[in-house]
Amino acid sequence: MSKILITWVGKPYEGEFNGKEFQSLKITYLPKNATRRAEERGYNPVLRKLRSFDLLEKITVVPGVYDMETEMYVNSKNQEEHEIVDLELIKPIDFVSIFED
Repeated sequence: MSKILITWVGKPYEGEFNGKEFQSLKITYLPKNATRRAEERGYNPVLRKLRSFDLLEKITVVPGVYDMETEMYVNSKNQEEHEIVDLELIKPIDFVSIFED
């Protein structure tokens, strides 16, 4: 498992594409490690689609630090992708207090 900071959870969406029903949920998180690119500094936010609403009930606090478990699969273009399969809250983060005098 790896630690991430979930900063945003989008509106769950259900729809149909090519005759197949699907669920989609977008989250934004900051990874544990900063960027390695020489010309950049800081943490690149990652926008990720979750394939199932089942993980939504595990995201109980935003922002919060979570343990993220992923599994690898091969997509339709024979490319390796990683899907988030489990999340566990480690601790909530209080951004508001950072900005208080």
